[in-house]
Amino acid sequence: MTPVGKDQTVGWGLVGLGRHAKKYVIPAFQASRSSRLVAVCSESADRADAIAKEHGIKSAYYSLVDMLRDEDVSCVYVCSPNHRHHDETIQSAEAGRHVFCEKPLATSVAACSDVVDGCATRHVVLGVGFHLRYNPAHQRAREFIRSGMIGRPLYVEVCYLHQNAGDEPSPSGWRTNPTLAGGGEFLGTGVHAADLVRYLLDTDLTLISAAIVDQVNNEHGHQTVINTVLRTSSGSLVSLVSGRLERPQNRLTVYGDLGALRITGSLGNIGGGFLSVSVGESLTGETFTPVDVYAAEIDDFIEAIKAGRSPISSGEDGLSACALTEAVDAVINTGPAGHL
Repeated sequence: MTPVGKDQTVGWGLVGLGRHAKKYVIPAFQASRSSRLVAVCSESADRADAIAKEHGIKSAYYSLVDMLRDEDVSCVYVCSPNHRHHDETIQSAEAGRHVFCEKPLATSVAACSDVVDGCATRHVVLGVGFHLRYNPAHQRAREFIRSGMIGRPLYVEVCYLHQNAGDEPSPSGWRTNPTLAGGGEFLGTGVHAADLVRYLLDTDLTLISAAIVDQVNNEHGHQTVINTVLRTSSGSLVSLVSGRLERPQNRLTVYGDLGALRITGSLGNIGGGFLSVSVGESLTGETFTPVDVYAAEIDDFIEAIKAGRSPISSGEDGLSACALTEAVDAVINTGPAGHL
């Protein structure tokens, strides 16, 4: 295992230089207070060289094997296509590197278990990219729920959909191939919504039902809605609406036996939002300014390594998310078609 000093600014290597890496991950390293990006890796030499030059990154590599020989790389951020996550995470762990992997951790429950066990055996820290956990609005909501402010949660409702903006995945790309992506439409926003409920209520989730409706031939693009009903380990009901719409209205509400908590403007790639709590005749609200939730992920991961604890989003969380994705897909794929 590569040691990480208490006061050390930690060097990272990033494997996978697609849209997500360029739009969110590289800027997150620039905003991080604990880390610096010292190496990037892509099978495309032109892409790796161009990104390294553009962002002043020390080294560009064209294979993970070569990047893992770099002694300045203490941690690896896996941001490659989903079907490569298992092998690249295991490979990095075998080289003694701590690994933060974008979701999904792998494309099957068995493969996720292999990654979790492999990192534990090699004593490296494993984190998974569930960025919604790092929004201060959600962290404050978790504090309120755990304090008993709204009483025992009875029902949770989450709407988290992407907006159609001309950036839909290519029909021939890996994202639209369930085998390569590790799941169907639920893997987009649905798995994030479910993980956020697990985080807020500190609970496991069991699937009750799932249904999907698709509108494929429309001037506004491919629109998809998935409705998933779940039950928490304490018996609460959860309703998730996920997918992709022209004008989504994203929000989260937790109804307790003493009051209710609602968050708007918080579900997306930029932190922030408005949190309101209603208990009896009292209604309070708090506004949270946008923050870089991806930088917060990175900084928490380094704090976890130095403190000897699990990161806020761990490998076990990635395993749970994969199990739920498989369950939802199994129901949707065998249920009645919902095409409009």
